[in-house]
Amino acid sequence: MSRLLSRLTSALRLYNGSKVAWRNTEKVPSHSLTLYEYEQSPWCRKVREALCILDLNVEIKPCPRETFRTEGAFSETSINRRELSDRYGKERLLFPCLVDGSTGTVMNESSEIIDYLWDKYGKDIDQTANRPKTDLFFHKLPSIFELPLLMSLRPLPANGLMATETKFRSHKHQNLELYTSECSTHGRYVREALCTLQLPYEYRTMASGTLKKLPDRAVKVLGKESLGEVEFFLYDPNADGMFGGNDSEKALQYLFDKYQAGPTLSVTNAVQRNHGRDGSLAAQLLKNIF
Repeated sequence: MSRLLSRLTSALRLYNGSKVAWRNTEKVPSHSLTLYEYEQSPWCRKVREALCILDLNVEIKPCPRETFRTEGAFSETSINRRELSDRYGKERLLFPCLVDGSTGTVMNESSEIIDYLWDKYGKDIDQTANRPKTDLFFHKLPSIFELPLLMSLRPLPANGLMATETKFRSHKHQNLELYTSECSTHGRYVREALCTLQLPYEYRTMASGTLKKLPDRAVKVLGKESLGEVEFFLYDPNADGMFGGNDSEKALQYLFDKYQAGPTLSVTNAVQRNHGRDGSLAAQLLKNIF
């Protein structure tokens, strides 16, 4: 059932993010992108789709929710929300939030982020001819009609929605590496686990035609003969852990065994001593829709 719901979630978006836009040059422009986001946010999903289509790598700083009562709230146990607030201010605690270290740009609105990525890193692409037709369709679709197609069919707390207390400490641990695409079923499972555990990772987008991105260590683990069926590859430099292929069960067990330090918060959780910003979730949803 879980796999079916994951596939239906991708089907609602017509598998947008599974294909790379063809470029006039094979070289992707150099960049230094960091995305603060959480897996179950529909607006964050739009940005991840664009990153896959543009074949851009990005550092993901997962910011799962700690409450649905207040927008932008977080406690002292938060890792990436605290970092975002400390570096760029509490007003940036709206997700997604893109930081482009190459230009010093910091942005929040998903549609503006996508336009920025295309303007900055898709200049060599003929969008009319070479941008995936599904992406062009959604780009022109009014947000009020697009929102139902963005909703996840797996909105459970541990599926990249709510925070789980984690053992990860940024001063002690290196970022993990994940090679996958937005529409990969097992890649989604791994992203969800990384998100709820607040584990920063290097997202090596791997939409169709980009298997060449897989590192040598992945080829050694998976074997050349199975590369065409690879849905994801996860590498943890902190313990030399490597998982991949088309079955994420071992990867998920590893992540929770190694990094989980407490229970996953419930959607009704109340944040004590809020370090973030106050705000209405309903107001933010209306702002995104209209």
